[in-house]
Amino acid sequence: METKDSAAQDLNSHYNKVNDMQPVDVADAWGLDRYEFSTLKYLYRRGQKDGNTRKSDLLKAIWYLVYAISKDKKLCGMVVELVKMHNKYKDYQDDKSEKPSNSNVSNQKRPFEHWSN
Repeated sequence: METKDSAAQDLNSHYNKVNDMQPVDVADAWGLDRYEFSTLKYLYRRGQKDGNTRKSDLLKAIWYLVYAISKDKKLCGMVVELVKMHNKYKDYQDDKSEKPSNSNVSNQKRPFEHWSN
């Protein structure tokens, strides 16, 4: 007969790919609230659960972390959108084959440039 613990581990097998430690055990040991726990959960399983990409799980972790700090859902959405915009801008810059020839344009500070340091 299957125990409650073994059934839960089978159900949450995407958390066991690294080791046997479960996020809920860490949350209990560290005294995390539910938003901090959700942050930990998405960081721990990033890209491991079927149908979820690493990037989507990291964005969810960011949302919960901002909410744990601010309790402001609108701010959480804005921060996640800002990160998405940064990624799109970075992808655009990486895909460009040549720099603009206009010296005024090439000397301008690019948005999010400071994030890559």
